[in-house]
Amino acid sequence: MSSILTRRYASALLQVGKEHDLLDEFLEQYAEMINQIKKEKKFEQLLNSPRIIHSQKKKIINEVFANTMNSYFLNFIYVLIDKGRLTYLEEIFLDFKEMVYKEKDILPIKVVSAIPLKEEQLVRVKEKLTKILKKEILIQNKVDPSIIGGLIVYAGDKILDGSIKSKIAKLKVNLKEIRLQEIGVN
Repeated sequence: MSSILTRRYASALLQVGKEHDLLDEFLEQYAEMINQIKKEKKFEQLLNSPRIIHSQKKKIINEVFANTMNSYFLNFIYVLIDKGRLTYLEEIFLDFKEMVYKEKDILPIKVVSAIPLKEEQLVRVKEKLTKILKKEILIQNKVDPSIIGGLIVYAGDKILDGSIKSKIAKLKVNLKEIRLQEIGVN
C-alpha cells in the first residue's frame, strides 16, 4: 500500500534514474532484487532483523548483489538500510514501478482468458489496445477457465468484458425481462 514515505523514496530513485538515464535498468534490478529476497524467506528475515546491524546488512547486500546491480541502485538500498526502511522495500518498488510507467507513458494491462493466449494473439491484442489507448502497453495474460471463452481486459480503471460468462449473464437478465413482458408485468 502506497504511503507518503514510500512515494518519497520511490520519487528519489526515479530522479536519480532520470538524471543518469537508468530507469529501465533500475526497474529491472529492483524487480530482480525483490524476487531474490522473496525466494529465500530466511534471507528476507535476516535483512529485516533488528538484531543485525546496518553495516552487516550492507555487507550482505553487497556480497549478494554487487556484481549484478548498478552502484547508484546499491547506494539507494544502503540509504534504505541506514534509515531503517528496508521493510518497505517492496512497497517502494511498487510505487517506483508505477512512477516509471507514468514517466514513460506505459500502461500495464491484464488480459484474462479461458485458456493461455498464444504469442501472436497477445501481439494482436497489444496492437489493437495501443491504437485505442494511444499508450505503450505491457500485457500480462491470466488464465481463468470460469469465463468460458472470450476476454476480459483490465486497463487502468477500465474493464472491457467480452467474456462468454458475462454474455450469458446478460442473456439471463434479458430472458427474465421477456418472460415478465409476456405476462404483462412490465
